[in-house]
Amino acid sequence: MVRSCCRTLCLTLAAIGAVSAAAGADPPFMLYDLGATSPIAPYARAFNARPLGPTRTVPHRHSVATFGGMFPIITPELSPGEVEPRAILLPHLPRPFFLVGADQRSLRWLEARRERLRALRAIGLLIQARDEADLRAAIEAAGGLPILPVSGSDIARHLLLTHYPVLIGPDRLEP
Repeated sequence: MVRSCCRTLCLTLAAIGAVSAAAGADPPFMLYDLGATSPIAPYARAFNARPLGPTRTVPHRHSVATFGGMFPIITPELSPGEVEPRAILLPHLPRPFFLVGADQRSLRWLEARRERLRALRAIGLLIQARDEADLRAAIEAAGGLPILPVSGSDIARHLLLTHYPVLIGPDRLEP
């Protein structure tokens, strides 16, 4: 269970890193190698990402067709609601990300914070969506911010979350 949770969280962070690289972020560098590491290239391919290397700026394009067949997206551990801000410790987080659903609360939250999220270069994870119409609504509310439809179960368990929408940074959760 712990290994599965860690692998899913690592893959989610790898996806965020892959989107960061495609968006022209600084190239990754190794901080420390315990000796039991493995290359990320196989995981990057799973996200249709290019192998890590020199980066270039690529405009983000959403394609609903890319995500066909993966609905509904359900995260039973989370529901729309008030999130209490609090300190956390994710020092290796490549960039901030946020969790939203396709519900009205999330869409209003996303529209109200869009410019700040853009300034932070945050990546969105759509963790509740019934169908492609919900994905389209979230993409529209995001106004060009990257949105990846995924289950947020492992993130919810790891960060002890019960509600969304929420912005998650390396040292803080905030509504």
